[in-house]
Amino acid sequence: MRGGVVLVTLLAFNATYAHDVLEKNTSWVKEPVTEVESQKKGPVVLFKAEKAFCLPSIFQFSKSVKQDELCSFTESKTDPLLFLKKQHLGPLVIKQKEPLEIETILPPQDSAVTDIKNEMPQQVAEPVKIAILIDDLGYNRKGMEASLALPNEVALAILPHTPFANKTALTAHETGRVILLHAPMESIKQNKLGPGGLYSSMNKAQVVETLNDDLLSLPNVVGVNNHMGSLLTQKNDTMEWVMQVLEEKDLFFIDSVTSAKSVGWQEAVNNNIRTMKRDVFLDNVTTEKAIDAQFDKLLKIAHKKGHALAIGHPYPATLRYLEKRLSNLDPLSVQLVSLTRLLDLVLEQESVKVSTY
Repeated sequence: MRGGVVLVTLLAFNATYAHDVLEKNTSWVKEPVTEVESQKKGPVVLFKAEKAFCLPSIFQFSKSVKQDELCSFTESKTDPLLFLKKQHLGPLVIKQKEPLEIETILPPQDSAVTDIKNEMPQQVAEPVKIAILIDDLGYNRKGMEASLALPNEVALAILPHTPFANKTALTAHETGRVILLHAPMESIKQNKLGPGGLYSSMNKAQVVETLNDDLLSLPNVVGVNNHMGSLLTQKNDTMEWVMQVLEEKDLFFIDSVTSAKSVGWQEAVNNNIRTMKRDVFLDNVTTEKAIDAQFDKLLKIAHKKGHALAIGHPYPATLRYLEKRLSNLDPLSVQLVSLTRLLDLVLEQESVKVSTY
């Protein structure tokens, strides 16, 4: 490899910056630098080195680069030096006809690695993503108005056939907010569901008719989640009928997970419905201290998985807390995104996992 061509991926930084770095560390390079494009791995820099050598590993490789595609040489004990094997780069296309002029032809020194490391910008980890869904909207004007005052990324789940359902949906749509049908489903405790409820005693025709009627009552709905439903979401047949309606209308499903035995998410998957589960309920206890603890739990889950979904309700304490907390998120640590954006990320992550099995 001595004196041979070394190909270095620069997927994390632009090529102009790479050239600048190389110009300041000319002892690394034997012949002029030329920028090229690899059809497999993206931008690379082509140069001849005095010996097998390339940029240190602080130039991060794409996650698509496999370990067996790398050659590794160590110029110091603390900084392993890596480059891709030529055969893994695919066809190369010259992007810059006039290479940079580099005069010095000296072997690399440990000090050069230290110098470039000091000059490199620190890579900041991408912030984790969270989404918030407010349930139980439709009965209360104040709850509607306070929910609509939250950032537009906050999604709203609206109960069907309620006094403020239509107005909430129309106003939310004007600002591009994600709107869900909050479908009332039978609970173990037999709590009153209100209009549009789905019950385990219903046959398929009744479930389909009721759910379609609920959906028609709300404009601009893009998804559904369950209101209560600790009993109904355990029923495979009934939940399959629900998913058949959602599939026909191209709607996603959020499993609120009101029962640990819920089959909602699995039935959605079985019917090719875009779906995910709730991670945290924010306000089972409606004190600021309790809500704050649940929000911290949300962030902890997000930092572990890369994302997390919280469900809250239009309680005054919840909406006051969210108004304050969401405006003070650390943008370098956590990002509030829309529910549909979070769903895309979750499904992308699950797809990657499946493809690696």
